[in-house]
Amino acid sequence: MAMTNLCSNRLVVDQLTTIGLRTMRYVLLGLSSSALHMRNSLQNIRTLQSAVEKGDIARLLSTSARRIDAIREMAVAAITSGPADCGGT
Repeated sequence: MAMTNLCSNRLVVDQLTTIGLRTMRYVLLGLSSSALHMRNSLQNIRTLQSAVEKGDIARLLSTSARRIDAIREMAVAAITSGPADCGGT
């Protein structure tokens, strides 16, 4: 998390780190629920990269919003379906 290196306020750094790790945890949880979700996420990442390279802010924002919504729904589904259905032990 390179952005935390730019901040001298340790409390802010700790909060950003915690939010980032928690977000990553739920992203991984949502994506692990299906190989198709992983493939779709990879395509979204490529679309985001292309939008950044082209400076297409509208496409970047719409793709980001769709990705956030989809991952949130996948994570909620994985949590509510129980550990057996999402690869848990």
